[in-house]
Amino acid sequence: MTATDRTAEIPSTLPAGPGWDFTAPLEGATQGRLIFTSGAAGLTLEPSLDPAAILCHARFQGRPPEVSARGGVVRAAYRWHFSWWPFDGEGASATFALSPRVPWALELRGGLAAFRADLRTLDLRSLQVLGGAREVELVLPRPVVAGHVQVLGGASQVTVLRPAGVPVGLQLLGGASQVTFDGQRLESVGGLAELGSATGPGGEPGWKIELVGGASHLTVGTVAA
Repeated sequence: MTATDRTAEIPSTLPAGPGWDFTAPLEGATQGRLIFTSGAAGLTLEPSLDPAAILCHARFQGRPPEVSARGGVVRAAYRWHFSWWPFDGEGASATFALSPRVPWALELRGGLAAFRADLRTLDLRSLQVLGGAREVELVLPRPVVAGHVQVLGGASQVTVLRPAGVPVGLQLLGGASQVTFDGQRLESVGGLAELGSATGPGGEPGWKIELVGGASHLTVGTVAA
């Protein structure tokens, strides 16, 4: 059974549409929540360009996850054989296009690898990764309210960018090496380290980035809005 075939069996979905394997309607939701429950690799997140009635689209390559949507909450779970994680094999990848019309909270549990997300036009409120992260490229939006990015379980080869002028505070717990924070290079950091501030001088909201469990090759910087 293909991912497109399975879409018709999932409650609260619409026909996937050309180029997509899964589509969830907005259904009056005032906020969105995307939850991966068993790890993800080759995951790309982007804002959707579709009408207001769509909460999210998704397309898959290789082994697809099981996906469901209800009440603004989208859940995805891969059923991996133990030896497949971290899964560089199988060629599995997924792209989720999220509605920019509602605020989003993202929860990625079970580890994250090869993650790409340019969310400059999304109303992102929080991103939590449980189980560690590697090979991450994340572009954050200008926050409407104070935003929070948290990675628990270690991080390696991670780049986090935000629009110029947006405040950012970085907290590292568990040591770090090869850290670049707004052009400041730190070869080694032990224990607990805090850099910058998540609040601007006039009280404007920014991003708090929290990495627990060690980090290496971490870059925090800015990008054109």
